[in-house]
Amino acid sequence: MENESWYGTETHRIRIAEVDSNGSMSFHALLNLMQEVAWNNSEQLGYSVYHLMEKGVTWVVNRMQFHIHRYPKHYEKVTVKSWPSGVDRLFTYRDYRVFDESGEMIVSGTSAWIVLDIAKRKPAPVKGNFDLAFPADVERMTMDKSKIQLAQSEKTSHKTVGFTDTDTNQHTTNARYIEWALEHFYTQVQRVEKPVYVDMQFKGESVIGDELSIASQAVSTEEQLLSIQNQTRNNTTFLAFIKTKTTKDR
Repeated sequence: MENESWYGTETHRIRIAEVDSNGSMSFHALLNLMQEVAWNNSEQLGYSVYHLMEKGVTWVVNRMQFHIHRYPKHYEKVTVKSWPSGVDRLFTYRDYRVFDESGEMIVSGTSAWIVLDIAKRKPAPVKGNFDLAFPADVERMTMDKSKIQLAQSEKTSHKTVGFTDTDTNQHTTNARYIEWALEHFYTQVQRVEKPVYVDMQFKGESVIGDELSIASQAVSTEEQLLSIQNQTRNNTTFLAFIKTKTTKDR
């Protein structure tokens, strides 16, 4: 990586609140950690949510994809790296890497974001809204743009969005969706399986008081579709495709 000034890098020791019953980090905690580093990096580069809000726009995530080679355990130290990795007409891209103490990469991922006009609640073009330059000499992970199907299941669980579920944009934080979807999945299979690959698409927003319906559907023994429907707004809010492997094998 040629221009290190674009990269946000932080070291983190895994806390007890971030691990599951198996003593390793939960996926949603891992996602929150990576997004914390990404937030700090965007702040340092001058285009955080706060910077954009001054111009009447904000960041909204559209899609995220992660390969998890190993989940860090309680007390383990990891180094998290995140950086802006590209831009096209509608999307900006951001990549993530997590390394263990030996320097081995244990997580890799990428994400696509849109600029949202806050007043109109519609996507705004990247160009023309703010001065944003992206480096040409950075590593970039290719995003799989295959369509994620809606989970078809008669067994659903339900959530009501509460105050602690929302973020600075006043809508449900994206890590909460995968937390709820995986919780539903674990309940259905009656065992904890760790995702080794997660592909998430964020289709719509939800706010405090919205009623959500959560479903999962097996595609194969190690592949699942997860989805969240917003019953209040009558639309699809979240879709995910995950590949799993049982914790005893990891």
